Amino acid sequence: MATDSKARLKEIIDSYLERDGGTGIDTGIVASHLAQMRLFGIRQGVEFFPAQDNFGNQRKDFIDRVIKYNQLESRLDSIWDYFLCDGQGLFYIRPTNNNYRLYYFRQHEYRTYYNPDGEIDEVVIIYNYKVRKQHGGDQAIADSNLTGQQQDHHSKKRYIRLSIKRKTIEETHSEHEIKFDAPYPAMPGKKKEFKNTLGFIPCVEIFNNPKGFSHEGSGEFDALANHICTHDEIMQTMRKNINFFGNPTLLSSRPKTDLMESGEASVQRPSIAANSGFVGVGALSQSRYKSDPVSRGVDGQIRVPRVIANLEPNDRVGYIVPDAVTGDQNAYSRMYREEIRTALGGVDELSISAGITATEYKSLFGRVAATSKKKARSIYDYGLSRCFELIIFQEERMFRETLAAAAGLEKPLDLPETATDEDRNAYEEAMNMFEDQVKQLMMACLQTQQIPPGVLGLIPDGDVTMQWRWMGPVYEDSTQDTLNNSIVVRNLQELGVDSIEALKYLFPSKTDEERAAMLSGFPFRMVNELQSAYSQFAKLVGGMMQTPHPQSPDLPMAADPRLDLTPYLYRTLEAL
Repeated sequence: MATDSKARLKEIIDSYLERDGGTGIDTGIVASHLAQMRLFGIRQGVEFFPAQDNFGNQRKDFIDRVIKYNQLESRLDSIWDYFLCDGQGLFYIRPTNNNYRLYYFRQHEYRTYYNPDGEIDEVVIIYNYKVRKQHGGDQAIADSNLTGQQQDHHSKKRYIRLSIKRKTIEETHSEHEIKFDAPYPAMPGKKKEFKNTLGFIPCVEIFNNPKGFSHEGSGEFDALANHICTHDEIMQTMRKNINFFGNPTLLSSRPKTDLMESGEASVQRPSIAANSGFVGVGALSQSRYKSDPVSRGVDGQIRVPRVIANLEPNDRVGYIVPDAVTGDQNAYSRMYREEIRTALGGVDELSISAGITATEYKSLFGRVAATSKKKARSIYDYGLSRCFELIIFQEERMFRETLAAAAGLEKPLDLPETATDEDRNAYEEAMNMFEDQVKQLMMACLQTQQIPPGVLGLIPDGDVTMQWRWMGPVYEDSTQDTLNNSIVVRNLQELGVDSIEALKYLFPSKTDEERAAMLSGFPFRMVNELQSAYSQFAKLVGGMMQTPHPQSPDLPMAADPRLDLTPYLYRTLEAL
């Protein structure tokens, strides 16, 4: 039963991921949960920005170009679906002429191998692509499928296998399908080996529901395969009941032949000409009959006369309308669906039994937001942000190398695999000297504010950490919510809380630098309150200057060092 449940669950998931409407799927748990996770995980969009960007917005502008080049916003939906259903995925960075291409591979399309330190040691990727056929068929007529997409008869599939290591990349192209289990010597295709100029493995693996630190993830629905399949069977049975009992049933004590019309296409009755005595030449002249369009079908096949005549007093004729789906069935299926959605970390929007008021209904979605935020961290923090950090690292390294080449500095050649310890020590000394020269050259460029021609990449700017944020919430704040948040900010400022810290309640998605830049205006209300406070302190000091000290009547009260109000005055002036 467990094997059948897993196989059926795979059919349900593949039907949704492949948008295959022909598969008989009755449960909507998979589709609803994925749509809910995408809604709270993507929201109104995701923005990536560097944590440090001192040279203008060079990093931010570059990352925006990479995102636009890869059309990331339109591909996030599929990334979320694949990641949630498979349990893990792989991002692959491939440099192009002027940009970087990001690829996402599903669990069955790659294999990763880790070293004892927990770092990726090798990545093997197998995928297919289409190429144009060599001969014939250029004048063939392209037909269309049900969705209107044209079938391409001029292309065929080819398979590629990538073996990515830290120093080398091996490509294998084949016209036959390549499998991971196939032995390497017997693998078909042409093999080419290249040097990995990046110096690192440009792949980032992400995990959903990871099992400790064993580098394994699990899909959202794997643990609930039996429950989802049971709900699918329940919904399928209810659908069959509706189809079978959807039409009323005729119940009578009369024979069926007295109540059902003949199976002819049309009912014929004597015509006006026949009643007047006109007879045709043929034995069955059509002029003697007329068609009766008055008929009422029950289920499209059986026809019952509009008027059932010749009924005896003891005859009974009536319709039975059975209850196709009982209330218990409906309640049980709804409860079962709610339990599954709750176990998945979501909320069933169609039947929320715990939410009565609007506030409770909105509070229930806190569980959805927490679940989707955990998934978002796996995709954004440990996936896409890590990819962008590697891209920025490569661009800054390219800047150093091209700057050194423009200045005539020669980089030491890489050592072969058979190098001795003495060669490695000499290589390290040469690399340290090369790095020192590059740093001096960069300092000279920074002082002169000039960069030699032919230098590519990004100017090194320290920490390469990338951050992300949602561009808008799921629930838009009303004017009353915004007003309440602004009142909270004003009350915090009156308590002495720093304005940048207080503005987090009004602009939670902005960084501290952005909130500080927003304070460039004139805070007239805050200045007015500070001026009023300064005036009160000044009047208090004046009153203390005129009031004699109780213990020393010859001195004013302001002369007591324990009653010094000078720090309050200085603090008010600093705030102004």
